[in-house]
Amino acid sequence: MPTCVGQSAARRLSVTFARSTEWIDDPTWSRLGKWSTTRGCCPPLEEARLRRTRRMSESWASNPSVRAIMRANRHRDTRPELALRSAIHGMGLRFRVNARPLKSVRRTVDIVFPKVKVAVFVDGCFWHGCDEHYRPATGANSDFWHAKIAGNKSRDADTDRKLREEGWTVIRVWEHEAPEDAALRVSDTVRTRRANLADSRSKK
Repeated sequence: MPTCVGQSAARRLSVTFARSTEWIDDPTWSRLGKWSTTRGCCPPLEEARLRRTRRMSESWASNPSVRAIMRANRHRDTRPELALRSAIHGMGLRFRVNARPLKSVRRTVDIVFPKVKVAVFVDGCFWHGCDEHYRPATGANSDFWHAKIAGNKSRDADTDRKLREEGWTVIRVWEHEAPEDAALRVSDTVRTRRANLADSRSKK
């Protein structure tokens, strides 16, 4: 039985797998990968190795240990988020979680009150550069972490600005804050916004 194109390509690529940077961006492989996936010709193991290598080549972490730390970091439903949501829920408030208030902006908010336009973020002290607890990294990866945290803070400021320009109230809660205290701050803000909206409607 003649060997299919996908199998031949996979064999040639596997020989040069150690030099993956030479062919990882080759558009020919993208076409072969699509063809072989639909016809089942290319060995699944080779495809898995390719995907893993592509992810590693695209990552801008300085080394595998840094990349492992970043991958282990949860982007949603963290312990501080769950504690704050529970406290807010206990105060009788209902909300959305992990939503995008502005459809034109790809930014996700941890807790959202759409009707009164209140957005609540729960920020990790390390990842967002808390003034009280953040300690700049030292050692071989210090430049990477400095740039990473600075980028996060810049993105946070940009997100706040975009939301406020659209009439949203932004609340940022640090993970070290007591959930009950933070929930009270959120509750006061939401109820005040509701009262103001009610007053404005009654005057019309």
